[in-house]
Amino acid sequence: MLELILPGYEPFDQETQTFGKVVKPTKIKLEHSLIAISKWEQIWHKPLLKLMDEGTLTDEEFFDYMYCMIVGSFDKVEFFKRLDDHLLKKVTDYINDPATASRVFTIGDDDKGKPETLTSELIYAYLAIARIPFDPCEKWNIKRVFMLIELYTVKTNPPKKMSNEEIRRWQKKENERRKKELHTKG
Repeated sequence: MLELILPGYEPFDQETQTFGKVVKPTKIKLEHSLIAISKWEQIWHKPLLKLMDEGTLTDEEFFDYMYCMIVGSFDKVEFFKRLDDHLLKKVTDYINDPATASRVFTIGDDDKGKPETLTSELIYAYLAIARIPFDPCEKWNIKRVFMLIELYTVKTNPPKKMSNEEIRRWQKKENERRKKELHTKG
């Protein structure tokens, strides 16, 4: 969960040339969660995660998603009026944070065909298949939910035996990754 302090301000009426009542700084909470994704997809009828991965999410769609991330209620106009570049960067960093220390390593070929378009309904289906209760994980950071589903899949499926060709491809790929990571030529 991300907590933000929206800055306060003193409104000024141009017509009367007077200041209004001071609006104090306000604390709000945002959650990059399955619930937020569901809200956004219900409005836009598009696969949010796919658009984020492709980098094709428009500014309007992104700002709408930030509003869907708010836990509780807050006036939309007021939220965007008080949002500045510093807070916007905090939200973007929060969305991009993996939110978990877990990692799943797979050996073998990654190209298993075209992946499904990931939507909130598909994520709920994965949770249902794994018999993972929606509550509380639908309120978690979405990347943590993905890790839970992935760990379930790894733990419930026995590893398949790799052919010699698959082993060679994996070794080559792993060597390239390590050379890049360690900045060596081999």
